[in-house]
Amino acid sequence: MSLMRPWCLLTSALLACLLVLSFGSAVANAQEAASDEVPLEHIELRDQLIAAQESLLNAYRCRFDIDTHVVQGGCAGGAPAAGPIQPTPFEGTPTQHALNVRDRLIDNQEALLNVYRCLFNVDTHIVPGGCGEPPPENPFTSVAIAEQACGIRADQTIDCWGTNSFGESNSPPGRYSAVSPDGLYSCALTVDQRIECWGGKITNAPSGTFTAISTNSNDACAIRTDQTIACWGRGFPDTPIPSDSFISISVGNSHVCGIKTDQTIACWGRDWDGRLGEPPAGTFTSVSVGYFNACGIRTDQTIACWGRSHDPGILNAPSGAFSALARGTHHICGLRTNGFVTCWGSSFANSPSSPRVGTFTALSAGRGFTCGIKTDNTISCWGDNQYGQTNAPDGTFTQISSDYRSSCGLSTEGIVVCWGSNPFLHTTVPDGFYTSVDSTRKYGCGLRTDGSISCWGDSSFFSQEPPHGEFTSVSIGLGHGCALSTDQAAVCWGDNWARQATAPSGAFAAVAAGRDHSCGLRLNGTLVCWGDNSSGQRDAPSGQFDVVATGYYHNCALKTDGTVSCWGDNGHNEASPPSGTFTALTAGLGYSCGLRTEGTVTCWGTRRTAPFGTFVAIDAANSHICGLRPDGSAVCWGSNSFGQTDPPAGTFTAITAGGNFSCGIDANQAITCWGDQSYGLVLMPDAVTWHNP
Repeated sequence: MSLMRPWCLLTSALLACLLVLSFGSAVANAQEAASDEVPLEHIELRDQLIAAQESLLNAYRCRFDIDTHVVQGGCAGGAPAAGPIQPTPFEGTPTQHALNVRDRLIDNQEALLNVYRCLFNVDTHIVPGGCGEPPPENPFTSVAIAEQACGIRADQTIDCWGTNSFGESNSPPGRYSAVSPDGLYSCALTVDQRIECWGGKITNAPSGTFTAISTNSNDACAIRTDQTIACWGRGFPDTPIPSDSFISISVGNSHVCGIKTDQTIACWGRDWDGRLGEPPAGTFTSVSVGYFNACGIRTDQTIACWGRSHDPGILNAPSGAFSALARGTHHICGLRTNGFVTCWGSSFANSPSSPRVGTFTALSAGRGFTCGIKTDNTISCWGDNQYGQTNAPDGTFTQISSDYRSSCGLSTEGIVVCWGSNPFLHTTVPDGFYTSVDSTRKYGCGLRTDGSISCWGDSSFFSQEPPHGEFTSVSIGLGHGCALSTDQAAVCWGDNWARQATAPSGAFAAVAAGRDHSCGLRLNGTLVCWGDNSSGQRDAPSGQFDVVATGYYHNCALKTDGTVSCWGDNGHNEASPPSGTFTALTAGLGYSCGLRTEGTVTCWGTRRTAPFGTFVAIDAANSHICGLRPDGSAVCWGSNSFGQTDPPAGTFTAITAGGNFSCGIDANQAITCWGDQSYGLVLMPDAVTWHNP
C-alpha cells in the first residue's frame, strides 16, 4: 500500500534525502565543532526534516483517520487540508542544545511514523527490522474460565466462548467491569454497577447496584454498594444471609464466606457434616471457599483453614507469611510474600507438588494441577498433565485463570491463550467464526462471533437475503428465517405467504422458525406464534415457558417447571408429550424429542427410538436427529440415505440437523457439514467446510 497524493510522494523523497544529509552533517559537525555554537545550516536542515516528517505524519493521520485532532487545519478528502507543513525560520543563536532538541524530536517522529507504517501496512520496507505481529484491535483486559470462558475487552465489551448448551456463552451487549462464568450460566457486573446473568441455570439476578460478585454452580452472591449481601440461585437453607456489612465474599459449592468491614469472617449456607464449620476469630484480608471447607489469609499474613477435611491435609495450612491463595479441586497453593509457592492437600498422586524453582506473582489451580505467573511474566504449571494442562504456552502474561482441566492466560499484548482439555472449551479464542448454526431442508445459516448471519445452500425458497446487523440467535424454517437482534426484537425474512416472516413487535427472549410459521418467547415467559395455522400450530397455550421448539406442523414448549406442552398437528402423537421434566426440546416432521433432566433423550411421534447414554444438546430435521454427547462428540440417528447421520470424529460445541444433511460447530468455531451436498450446499462461506468420509 502506498499514498497516492503527489505532494506526499515528494515529501517522502525529500525525507529520504534530508535523512542522509542530516546524519552526514551531524557526524561532520561533531568532529569540527569545538564550541557550543553550531552552524545555522545544521539547524535549518533539521527544521526542514522536522517539517517533512510532520507532513508525512499528517498524511498518514488523514489517510487512515487516526489522531486527526492534531492535524493543523484538519483533514479534507483523506489529506491535510492545509497541505505540507513549512519549516519555521530560526531566530537566535544556533547552539548544540537547540540541535540536540531537534534530533530528539526527529527520532520521536520517526518512531511514530514506523508505528503508523506497521499499523496500516504502508511503506513497511523502510521500517528498521520490519514489522512484527500487529497488536489486536480490541485486546482483552481480563479473562475467567469455567466450562465456558469469558473475557472483557479494552472497550469493556464481553466475549464468551466454550460450552453453550443454555446460552451461557452468548455474550450480552453492553459495557462491563467484571465477569464470572460458571458452568451453565454466566454473570457480569456492568460499568454502572448492575448485575446481568445469562444462560440456563441462574439468571434471576437481583436489582440494585453492586461492587463485587462471586458465583458457583448452584448459587451466586454479590456485595451491594451499601455493603450488604444479596444471593440468588438454589439458596442456602441452613443458615440465613447475615445483615452485616462486607468488603469481600467467596461462594463455594453450598456455602458462602465473607469478610466484614471489621475484617472478621462470617459464613452461611448448608452446614451438614461440619462442612461449613465455625470460622476462626481474628481479622482477615482474603478468604477462599471450596466444596467442603474454607481458608483465609489473616491480617498478619498467616493462613487459617476450617471446615470438613475431605482430602488428606487440606486443613493443614503451612506456617509463614502469604499474600494469595489458589484453590484446586482437592488441593490449595499459597503464594508466599517472598514469591515462593507452597501447596497442600491432595492431587491424583496424593501429593500436591509445588514448583521446584522460581518466584511467582499470581496463581490459579484446577483439578490436580496449578499454574502461576512468574516474576518474569512467563507461565509455569505443575501437577497432573494427563490432558496437557501443564503445557504452558510461551510468552509473557499478566493474568491466568484455571478450571477443571484447562487454563487461559492473558498475554501482555492483550491476547487470550488457552491450553489443556475441555470438551466444550476450544483453546483458540473467537476470531470471527461461528457461535451457533441452524438448517432446514436445503439451506443452512450460521451466527458469526460478530453477531452477523451467514447462509449457504439453495435459496430458491428464500425471497430475501438474511438481514444485516448484530444478532444473538438464528432459526431457519422451510423458506424463511427468524433471528433475535441485540435489542431483543424478532427479525424474520424470506417466504411470507402465510405472514410467517412478519414478526410481531415487542421484546423476545427467544424466537424459532417452523415450516411456514414462527413462534417467539416473550420476556415474561409467554408465547406468541404467527404464520400458517392450518393445523393449529399458531394456537400457543397460555402460561409461562422457558423454551419453545417449532416443527413442521406442530410445536412444543418447556414450562417453567420442566414439563412439556405441545400443540398443533397430532396425527402421529407428536403433540402428546410424555410426563417428566426436561431441559431442552426439538421438533421435526411428525415427531418430537426432549432432553430429560438426567441427560437422556426421549422421542415421541413417528420416531420414538433414541440412542442410550446422555446428551447435552439435540436437534431434529425431517427424518433424522443429531445430538451432542457430554464429551462434545456428535451422534445422529434416523434416515441416512445421504450420510446425514454419519458425523465426523472430533468435538463440537453446537449441532443442527437439516433436510438431508447435518452441520456442527467444531472446537475452532468453524462449521463442518455432512450428508447431501446438492442444491448448492457445497458452496460454503468462510470457515464452513464439507466433510467427505
